[in-house]
Amino acid sequence: MTAELIMCVCGLMNSGLPILIEQLAGRAMPYSVQNWQTLGTVTGSVRYTGFGYGNVQSKISERSRSDALSYDISTNLNIDKLLPKWTGLKIPMFYSYEQATINPKYDPANPDLRLEATLKSFDTQAERDAYLNLIRDKSIRRSLNFTNVRKVKTKQDAVAHIYDIENFAFTYAQSEATQTNFNLQENTRKIIKQPVFGNTHPSLKALNRLRI
Repeated sequence: MTAELIMCVCGLMNSGLPILIEQLAGRAMPYSVQNWQTLGTVTGSVRYTGFGYGNVQSKISERSRSDALSYDISTNLNIDKLLPKWTGLKIPMFYSYEQATINPKYDPANPDLRLEATLKSFDTQAERDAYLNLIRDKSIRRSLNFTNVRKVKTKQDAVAHIYDIENFAFTYAQSEATQTNFNLQENTRKIIKQPVFGNTHPSLKALNRLRI
């Protein structure tokens, strides 16, 4: 099968119905639009490339030798929109998930041999499935961020103190990437960041920026 399919989905989330835009083969179809208070956005896409895909002028050696499927979804949400206003909290959140899977049509251990021929050499279906999992190239990425989480004063005439929680902002960022394939049993990278920033009210003595 020689084909390439790309699909994108975008959404605008609010207190009612979402805006959903689906783009397929260059066409955009908006389903509904609401002019309400925004909670956040959701975007996603799917891409599929079939075996043998390539340009009209591509040589056989330049065409795809595998089936590839990838998709991703990401969200930007204002969690504080779900809380009462008197809390004064600001909680922006970002989350993303990506996955890409490549299923080769030729045996990576013997690039000139079609995969079907290799699978016939196994006696059981369990052995075939195990080998397919071994040669499959799979990548997964996750990311979760809470950036500049803070509390704002709800009473503007309140007395300011250097220790007020409103003088601090917190950030938490976590990302993880995992890949497995025929030459790589598993490669996982995980990064976590937790900075804290501090600023004082203009009427108070300056507080140096604090980073933890």
